[in-house]
Amino acid sequence: MLKAAAILFCGTLGGVILNAAEVPSFYREILPILAQRCQSCHRPGDVGPMPLVTYTEVRPWAAAIREAVRLRKMPPWFADPAHGKFSNDPRLPDAEVALIDQWVSAGAPEGKRPKQVPGPPPKDSWQLSPDMVISMPRPFVIPAKAVIEYQHVVLPLTFTYDRWVRGVEIRPSDRTVVHHAVLYVRPPSSKWLRDPNGPKTTTDDILAVYVPGSGAQVFPEGMAKKIPRAPTSSSSCTTPASLAPTPRTRPRSAS
Repeated sequence: MLKAAAILFCGTLGGVILNAAEVPSFYREILPILAQRCQSCHRPGDVGPMPLVTYTEVRPWAAAIREAVRLRKMPPWFADPAHGKFSNDPRLPDAEVALIDQWVSAGAPEGKRPKQVPGPPPKDSWQLSPDMVISMPRPFVIPAKAVIEYQHVVLPLTFTYDRWVRGVEIRPSDRTVVHHAVLYVRPPSSKWLRDPNGPKTTTDDILAVYVPGSGAQVFPEGMAKKIPRAPTSSSSCTTPASLAPTPRTRPRSAS
């Protein structure tokens, strides 16, 4: 479920070149790739079905990892490569796919373990330094087995003047049961979710989207999205969040 949305108001892995005689090792070449491309989902307590943090965790999956990156199944990306290039394309470049292929073909060696092995950042840490944090009023309990419709949660705002948002971070409290979340800006004139007989869908502006593995969304320099002020101090602009939960084998309570 959506735990909080952090709002930031206006205010590479480098390529690795190996000689023909060198064999890639886990700590030197493979772990940096996994840290940048995979561990946002594949870490303890996150949505990935298995963590890929330590050598012990990664080694049994070495051949499957090679197949997944060769076939471009992982990291997941559904945009057609024939229609433009995207700055947030998470797919591995050919050089990194080749490194994983060489590593698996050589028996997936561990290599020399450094004295300190950096782990993934804690899943509860903020990527932004937010100016405002907006939380759901209450958790939503996800049944163990059920067909769950989209959940719409309205988060009231009481801005007395227009605000320009440069960055947003959506943070589910339990990432294993949230398929995706969409954060909209509903202006005071919109009837969506206000009138029971009103529209069931909306053309209101999307402020941010969460999918597994996504991080904070920060707009390019000089760009921002507008959240309009409330027309009077007694009424407020709202930010509805549409959530798509994923049922698991036991009930979960998340926010």
